Amino acid sequence: MVGVIETAKSSISTFDSILKLQKEVESKLYTLGSLHIHWSFIL
Repeated sequence: MVGVIETAKSSISTFDSILKLQKEVESKLYTLGSLHIHWSFIL
């Protein structure tokens, strides 16, 4: 039973890390998209 609990905790931690990474990637892609649009207007 202890092994199941530890596996579940590990899975939750992994899932939280994936969500955090996804938010970071989406934020960076949004920033890059905004920069692209900004430079398009200048050129």
